[in-house]
Amino acid sequence: MTTIQKPARLSGLLFVSVADAGSVKRIAGVSSESQNGTPALRLTAPTWILVCLICWLASVSADTLLVSAASQQDQMMDLLSRFFGPPSQDQFARVIMRAFRAAGDTRSFEYQADQFRLVVPGESEETGSEGAPSAEVLNLHNFYAEHCSLSRAQRKEHLRQVVRGVCQGKIEMPDEFAHAAPDLRPRIWPRSMFAKLELQQRIEGGNEVDVPRYLIGNHLSLGLVYDLPHSMRSISGEDLKTWGVTWYEAMEAAKGALSEVEFAVAKIGDHLYASASGDNYDASRLILTDLIQQMDVDGDHVAMIPNRDTLLVTGSADEIGLGIMVELAEKALEDPRPLGSTPLRLVDGEWVDWMPALEHPLRNKFRELERKYFYLEYADQKGSLEQLYARNRINIFVATCTAVRHQETEEVFTYCVWPEGLETMLPVCDKVILGAEGQPGQMADWDKVQAIAGELMIEEEQLYPPRFRVRQFPTPAQLELIGGEPLGSNSVDG
Repeated sequence: MTTIQKPARLSGLLFVSVADAGSVKRIAGVSSESQNGTPALRLTAPTWILVCLICWLASVSADTLLVSAASQQDQMMDLLSRFFGPPSQDQFARVIMRAFRAAGDTRSFEYQADQFRLVVPGESEETGSEGAPSAEVLNLHNFYAEHCSLSRAQRKEHLRQVVRGVCQGKIEMPDEFAHAAPDLRPRIWPRSMFAKLELQQRIEGGNEVDVPRYLIGNHLSLGLVYDLPHSMRSISGEDLKTWGVTWYEAMEAAKGALSEVEFAVAKIGDHLYASASGDNYDASRLILTDLIQQMDVDGDHVAMIPNRDTLLVTGSADEIGLGIMVELAEKALEDPRPLGSTPLRLVDGEWVDWMPALEHPLRNKFRELERKYFYLEYADQKGSLEQLYARNRINIFVATCTAVRHQETEEVFTYCVWPEGLETMLPVCDKVILGAEGQPGQMADWDKVQAIAGELMIEEEQLYPPRFRVRQFPTPAQLELIGGEPLGSNSVDG
């Protein structure tokens, strides 16, 4: 039985206690309840396709039937996607360009399929590296992921929201800080988002990303946005200069404005607090540490923000709470816009990265979440680095971060390959395969390799997630000290 206790207001927080496991499943987006109803009419796949095609042919005009064969094929693919699944990336780009035109946007969009983005050439007032007006760029990856995660009935409204948000983002900022301050909000992004933007600017020779920000732990970036009804606009260094305020002054105003917004926190038993107000700022409330310290936990406050609409808080000594946290975080990380998979611990009013102790029963579960997250981040980074090096004609091998599961322990770990004779960019992994010429190779722990051959590994400070450049291979004496497991021992399942 679920018991909802009388809400207790606590400095802007609204606490609701949820007592049973079924409620935990509902918060996680899981339901085991069946839905009974009258039998639905079932059509076989060929019959259903025929019905769709007849309806489509009946709805088109004679003029439409005169379009080119290529255009007809595009329309047919759009139709089939509408009924049988999400659109392809190219189809989504066409659909969203039509949505902009339907909303009265007269700009000329150029679709760049290789980057999956829309570009409006020369529309921005900013200048690029050659002094010409720089293009306005709309990356489609996040919008597309959100679109595909929705049901067909929800997708049309999602397109409207995207168009409305993009158009609102072009609204001029208030000239006076006093006028802007009530609508400023803190915003937390994954650090990798800015790293990707900066790497893309290096590839294209564009300007630096002008979004002042501060690190939370090693993997999150805190910045400022101007809150609009249907979108957010990032606050740039130029905005702060115009207002005549520092980033810290603006952040204090943003924190104050956010703390005045009422929101609800569900308390799951006596073990975990979950803020999921759905206003896009639940993750940002991580920095309202005075409010978080009022949450009664066992041990230090530990938090996770797997996406922008989820804030989870429990105690470092609460094994049950940590178990619930990692399960909810795993579900929330499936969001099209994941934020972070590394837990944070509150120490003297500051958040620092945290992980349960080696002997903790949940450590492997938390580490697995983290490994999966960075496996994907390294894959994205590898593609961009290879593009950058190819453009600049630089011969560097960009090593892959590979994730495997150990056959015996079932533990997931990552590894990369350090080949002899190649200048290489190594991702930080659990293990390294050292591929000496003429030898079968050996797998060793990253920490052991770095301790013995660290002078050969130079961290590239411009990159995140971190990579180490190696130009030389360990000597035979170093390889002997490193030791490790010879390849071919059949110890991993790829």
